[in-house]
Amino acid sequence: MTKITRKGMAGSTAILLIFCACFMVGVGLAAAAPSVSVDPQTNEYDAGDTFQVSVLVDSDTYNLRAVNLQLDYDSAALMVNSITDEDLLGAGALVAPGSGDDGAGTITYGIASTAGLGNYVPTAGKMLTIDFEVKASAANGTYNLDLNSVSLKDQDNAVISGVAIADGTVKVGDEVTPPTTSEPEVMITPTASGPVGPGDTFQIEVEVDSADYNLRAVNLLLDYDSAALMVNSITDEDLLGAGALVAPGSGDDGAGTISYGIASTGTYTPEAGTMLTIEFEVKAGAANGTYDLDLNGVVLKDETNTAIAGVEVTDGTVQVVGGTAADVPYVMMSPTASGPLDIGDTFQVAVDVNSADYDLRAVSLQLDYDPSVVMVNSITNENLLGAGALVAPGSEDDGAGTITYGIAATGGVYTPEAGTMLTIEFEVVDTATDGVYALDLNNVVLKDETNAFISGVMVTDGTVEVTTVPNVVPVPEIISHSDGDVVSKTQIVEVVDNSGQDDIMTATFAIFADINGNCDDDDVGEVWTEFATDNDGSDGWTAVLDTTSVPDGKYLIKATLDDGSDSAFYIVCVEVYNPEGIILLPGWNLISFPETLENASIDYILQDFTDVEVDSVFYDEVGTMVVPTTFEPLKAYWVHNNLSEEVVILEDYLTPMVPSTPPSLRLYPGWNAVGHNAKVELSAEVSLATIDDCYFKVIGPWVTSANEFAYVGNNGQEGLLNGNQVGTDVFKMNMYEGYYVFVDEECVLA
Repeated sequence: MTKITRKGMAGSTAILLIFCACFMVGVGLAAAAPSVSVDPQTNEYDAGDTFQVSVLVDSDTYNLRAVNLQLDYDSAALMVNSITDEDLLGAGALVAPGSGDDGAGTITYGIASTAGLGNYVPTAGKMLTIDFEVKASAANGTYNLDLNSVSLKDQDNAVISGVAIADGTVKVGDEVTPPTTSEPEVMITPTASGPVGPGDTFQIEVEVDSADYNLRAVNLLLDYDSAALMVNSITDEDLLGAGALVAPGSGDDGAGTISYGIASTGTYTPEAGTMLTIEFEVKAGAANGTYDLDLNGVVLKDETNTAIAGVEVTDGTVQVVGGTAADVPYVMMSPTASGPLDIGDTFQVAVDVNSADYDLRAVSLQLDYDPSVVMVNSITNENLLGAGALVAPGSEDDGAGTITYGIAATGGVYTPEAGTMLTIEFEVVDTATDGVYALDLNNVVLKDETNAFISGVMVTDGTVEVTTVPNVVPVPEIISHSDGDVVSKTQIVEVVDNSGQDDIMTATFAIFADINGNCDDDDVGEVWTEFATDNDGSDGWTAVLDTTSVPDGKYLIKATLDDGSDSAFYIVCVEVYNPEGIILLPGWNLISFPETLENASIDYILQDFTDVEVDSVFYDEVGTMVVPTTFEPLKAYWVHNNLSEEVVILEDYLTPMVPSTPPSLRLYPGWNAVGHNAKVELSAEVSLATIDDCYFKVIGPWVTSANEFAYVGNNGQEGLLNGNQVGTDVFKMNMYEGYYVFVDEECVLA
């Protein structure tokens, strides 16, 4: 599951608004020339405020070797708190002497790549992040952030011509309002990320500006290539305030789409700022290239809940280098990162070669390592150029930190080649100390059929991490439940690791029937039954437990954490209680009725409770909350139990009307609150068969104790997908439970 971090609490009422998704196509904007710019280009602040700007560089199609620039500011109004080098040209790039702030109004900075001739690539991304502070003595006014003496150099160290420069400004004044543009817009910033390699992480922001419109709600989709990228976290930046509602199903589906919606619960005003911060990670198998980060289905709504017209949408891209590439010759270590390993451990690395479209005749290279950390146990020639290929004299390990190796084809017919040249087994020696050590490829040469050097070979080195710290055993604790808790309906069990190591790989959850009621697993004939496994703790180690699947009584719930070396478990003893009828847990409950009732009056159904005990009933009519007087079949209703304990709607009040017409419910584009249409458990694939052609997702059931939905069912997919994302074949729907279903056109549920 993807971790979604909220900077504020929406509260239990966060579920009382569902968002209409109206789809529009976003238009990506691409740089037409090399450029250097200040981002954002306009800032508005008061004296004493701090703010950040970025210096963005885009070399367009030029292979970028070096950047030099000067940023001038008014030192009477602004001061520099920090300058962060964002490794635009890689972590090993050289920084020009004297780079920094002179304190008198000028930042000078230069960087140069150390990739070597033939390895420079077009580059776009963030070069610097600068933290400014507005001085207390600053006068009101507009101050320039001017880029001067800007120089980009290509692979030949020649100055790249035609570089577009975009300066910035800072407005200082007592009355500060968010900057607006002539048109509302939603954009990804930076618009171009990278270069990044497999295993690297990078962040983007989704910026929203409603211009002069009062902003009530935002809905959007962000599509990415899941073959190359994965989402580590999504942070809601509270654009519409800490109390804003979040649309059900907001999050990453793990298959290439982030869906997210927010709606204000306060006064509607023009808004401009960051809606989401998203951290991506480049997957290990990602191919070299530029990948789109596309905004789709973007909808801004004004104070009347009307879609705002003319919203400009700006997509993003990310450049991946150092991965696999069939169109660029490369030599790389695989894996690029090994470990962590302890003294005496052995590990293998492969040297992979791809000549792209070149006919390969010979390869020679050098692999340097730290002999105080690792030693070479074996080198295996994998016959990349055939079993009869010649091996260069002296191809071996010198035992002092260098492997030299060369091979040459003897067949007379040379062809493009791709595969493993060498497999090398290393061992961590007893003198090794903790750290990350380089496995560096040097003097790499590929030759074509004419025995000429192949140019532009991309070289990717490796690393090995050594740690001699003894493993710390996990210290699990179930924090969602305690001994003696009474649990009903669907529960979300959460366990944490108190060891402080952040190295858990798997959480396993099991249940045991405590027949004799002594809260011990000593009952003869009973066994632990595993009900869930969580292999991704990015949003906590959790599992869904359907207590309606077991008889009432005492049970033990066990959560086991495994860090790959050791495991430990934690047990709580709870009582399962699922009476006949509809149980209302403390807080908000989402309930439904599968058929028409003989007496559907809400006053009749809830006759056992005062208006203080059960104080609210709502039906979500596609984003508008209405107060009903009767309970209708197939609709889902929000019912609030204001007590600190559960109450039960007795089955005596739930008598179906006989005879009655089979119920149906008209659904409208967007999220619809629906109920189950049968008196037995069915999969969503079966229960929602009448709307199979018009719905995308179904979410539910609502877990009152956790204030969240248990599952997201994806129509057209099967099985367990990613965390709580499942196919509709395994998404279960039960009588009296409520759900939300997203449809893209008007249709009828029956």
